[in-house]
Amino acid sequence: MYVHEEERIGDHLIQIVQDENPDTPRTWDNLGIMVCSHKRDSYGDKHNFNFSNYESWQEMEKDIMDNYDGHTILPIYMYEHSGVTVSSKPFGDRFDSGRLGLIYCTKKDVAKECIDDENVEAALQGEIETYNQYLMGDVYGYRIYKISKCDQGHEHQEELDSCWGFYGSEYCMEEAKGIVGYHQKEAV
Repeated sequence: MYVHEEERIGDHLIQIVQDENPDTPRTWDNLGIMVCSHKRDSYGDKHNFNFSNYESWQEMEKDIMDNYDGHTILPIYMYEHSGVTVSSKPFGDRFDSGRLGLIYCTKKDVAKECIDDENVEAALQGEIETYNQYLMGDVYGYRIYKISKCDQGHEHQEELDSCWGFYGSEYCMEEAKGIVGYHQKEAV
């Protein structure tokens, strides 16, 4: 298990550990529907679109807007070289990058979620960024240990708490520090 970062606070040790088996964020309650096409792997959401029915991405986007209650569509690009990363902006590498698909939302879902039109694109962009974190392994958990000294002077670690599935190590560390603060208050 890869320890990304450690921090000691008093008699507590926090370890930030890479989550080796995170859940895909595409199983969450998302606003967008991620439609992707890749030769070897499956990305995005399950869908019924047949890419051979379209001459171009633009034709597919027009079909979504006209026939699938489309509200907003963003492109998804992939860079694949010793790993995978995705973005709504092209990577500019003609050998290892290209268009992977798109993410769209419907007018019905925008109304149901009560999202202002100007915030819809930001919400979809956030879904792409979170999916990118998942693909890049930027998902973590924390382990919190209580450190005590044994009679021989050696330190002993007792695991007090752990939690997994944090997207971004900074967020994970913030949460872990909050839990350490709670344990320190309980000890007083």
